Amino acid sequence: MTCSSAGWLKVWNLESRKQIGKDWRDGKREVSTIALSPDEKKVVSVSNDDVVKLWDIGKQINVLIGHASYVKDIAISPNGLILASSSLDQTALLWGLENCQPISAPLQYAHAVTCVSFSTDGKLLATVCWDKSAYTWDVSAIIRDAGHTEWVKATIYLPGGQRIMTCSKDGSLRVWDLDSEKHIREDWREENSDVHTIALSPDGNKVVNGSYDVVKLWDIDIGQVITKWTGRRCGVTSVCWSREW
Repeated sequence: MTCSSAGWLKVWNLESRKQIGKDWRDGKREVSTIALSPDEKKVVSVSNDDVVKLWDIGKQINVLIGHASYVKDIAISPNGLILASSSLDQTALLWGLENCQPISAPLQYAHAVTCVSFSTDGKLLATVCWDKSAYTWDVSAIIRDAGHTEWVKATIYLPGGQRIMTCSKDGSLRVWDLDSEKHIREDWREENSDVHTIALSPDGNKVVNGSYDVVKLWDIDIGQVITKWTGRRCGVTSVCWSREW
């Protein structure tokens, strides 16, 4: 497959050197980068704008919106479940290709991020910036099918080190098993409000979360609210525990 500054993508037969099918059109924008999924059923493309486009056999099926400036590079994980994108907005994003939603907070940099690449086992992500440096990120603990429908705002390790909890803008808190990479109980729901932050109690038995206008205390074992504090008119952006609790 090739892409062009004229705004098209083309599929070619290497033996006959002839084009297969018709052009895939992306309007009049230059198509700068493409990536093929491991099963060869989907293609991801980047043009001179801040979005990523997902294609299926010549038809555009989704647009991934999350960057604030031009997207420079894209890469698909070896298992075909995660897409990484880098941008001039000084971030890299990880997306779930099944639901086309971000599965982590943006990876922040001090300069534009120009390249992204997964290791062959998918556990590491390499990025390159305009600061003349290359960075390596450990993504083996990222949930590949996070299930959250909005951005994951925060994560904490639970006692024992084999489980993590995530909270999301979609109003849910989830507990995950790191070995199976699956959530292991029903979601804890924060109705009609995104969850900004979470913190584990010093004894490891409770979790406190902050949302738009409420702070809630949860019992980890049963996943139920013990108490809550209301009356705030602005979002709660951070919570922490006293060591004496």
